Amino acid sequence: MDNFNFKYTSDELLKAILTPLKKFKNKKQVSKKFLFSDVFPTDTSSQYKNDENITVLCEHYLNALRYYKFLETLKNSNVEILHYTSDVLFVSISEKNKNVISFWKIYECFVQHGREPSLFRATNTAKFCIYTKAFIEVDKWLTNFFNSEKWNLANNNLKLCCISGHVFRKNDVVQLNETRNYNLNNLKGFYFFRDYKNTTVDYASIKFVEIRDHYNLVHWDVDTDESYYLIYDSEKNFATFSYDKNDNEKIVNLKSARNQLRSYAFPIHEHLPFAMLPNEKKTEKENLYFGIELEVGYQRNCPKNKIHQLIEEKFLKGLAICKSDGSVSNGFEINTVPMTFNYIKTSNIFFDFFDKTKNWLRSYNMSNTGIHIHVSKKPLSNMQIGKMLEFTNSRKNRNYIIDLSGRNPNSYCQINDVLKVKHIALKEFGTDGRELNNSECDALDKMRDKYQAINLQHDETVEFRIFKGNTKPQAISRYIEFVHALVMFSKNTSPNNLDYDSFINWVATQKMTYPFLHEFNQKFLGNHKITLKEEFSYRPRILKQLRKTEIELPTVKVFNQEFRKQKTRKIIQR
Repeated sequence: MDNFNFKYTSDELLKAILTPLKKFKNKKQVSKKFLFSDVFPTDTSSQYKNDENITVLCEHYLNALRYYKFLETLKNSNVEILHYTSDVLFVSISEKNKNVISFWKIYECFVQHGREPSLFRATNTAKFCIYTKAFIEVDKWLTNFFNSEKWNLANNNLKLCCISGHVFRKNDVVQLNETRNYNLNNLKGFYFFRDYKNTTVDYASIKFVEIRDHYNLVHWDVDTDESYYLIYDSEKNFATFSYDKNDNEKIVNLKSARNQLRSYAFPIHEHLPFAMLPNEKKTEKENLYFGIELEVGYQRNCPKNKIHQLIEEKFLKGLAICKSDGSVSNGFEINTVPMTFNYIKTSNIFFDFFDKTKNWLRSYNMSNTGIHIHVSKKPLSNMQIGKMLEFTNSRKNRNYIIDLSGRNPNSYCQINDVLKVKHIALKEFGTDGRELNNSECDALDKMRDKYQAINLQHDETVEFRIFKGNTKPQAISRYIEFVHALVMFSKNTSPNNLDYDSFINWVATQKMTYPFLHEFNQKFLGNHKITLKEEFSYRPRILKQLRKTEIELPTVKVFNQEFRKQKTRKIIQR
């Protein structure tokens, strides 16, 4: 497709259209009416006569000029032109010159199709380098023009996209993270075009930030099979690149569900990063993670048309998703990412969440809701899991477990005192071909049933299903503290000490770590002197720790992709 010609050089074209360009600059307009022959003096059109008026859009006019120069640069470099160049070849100057590049035809492509030619998306490194050099050469050419004319595009409400180099109206771009000092030599395949006034603020076309399946990729490195994309932070109203982050930032690339509930099988841990403090160990083997499944219902005044999206993209941004749950009538399930215990306490997330949703969501007074807490298996030994299993199912601990969890055993969370520490070996290591006795068969059947107080059917987690549904953060904190405390207690305690008295005494030695569980334990024993205020949270104690250790919570940036729809612009006829 390199069989094309230029009747006019880009310098000749620029000289011919200098007058309309100056009028755009001086009038500070984004659209203006011209005679066709004044704005496209090098072309003829089957649609317009030379003495006919045409309304020209400034951004497309400048982009057409830039693209014309780009094609000329590639032609002079003897580079193969990609297939879509044919869109700008057919010009009615004369039959013998039908393959002459047309400035009018380029402009028409931008106007009619909103086309943004994307030769900067190189398919291999060699082509990429050639196209990069061509774009940078074009950029220098245009920069010289704008500087010579002292033209600040911002006066026309126009911005330059630093990825493509094209000009857009200000409502069609989003500001990039301005803390990064972009350098062409370390951008992993990107190259950028600065604003013509050499500002330090960069902008990118919204087209590159919207999710359109895999087409939101800015660059794909075929050598490393890595892809990079823009991520939009709706709260701060700027975008950043997927690789452009510091150690305290978590970047999330998750499509908005637009208030629709996600599938019950949606694997949140595969889409959102685990939540931990910056100073915590990074491996799953060393970190103990907790995932919370909170079943809730709608209150009468709940804004159902936006509540799920508010939870995912604002209230629990980057930390949870909302999904359907067939067991909950008139409600749904909130599913959190795996989080460390310290992150849960330091971030105070359930207290903050309750403040925002207490008038919209309910759970405690519903008969079909519960809270399930998953704890990661990798840091746990089989012996620990066995001790946790026996403690929770032990008959002597029955009243304690019922009072703590807030509900009696039911078909969704059965308690069976037949389950002992020794039975965990049957599930993990098999029977070595020997015949099982009746109690062993019964225990093995129970461990293979997901609707137990402790569900062992997940490959990566142990699931506690005993807790009654509740949205109050004090109750949720008590449940999480119990699971964490039981994990720690079972790590060193003897199988002979799996009773609630021993557990309560051990928790009392760790009461600063488990304030809500310790309060419950004392009330269970009849000691009512210890009472936490209703508004008590982890915050006061955590703030003291933060001052000592200077821990900062990671910033979570969520790809929201919810852009405000712009109204159709009315072209003013001047």
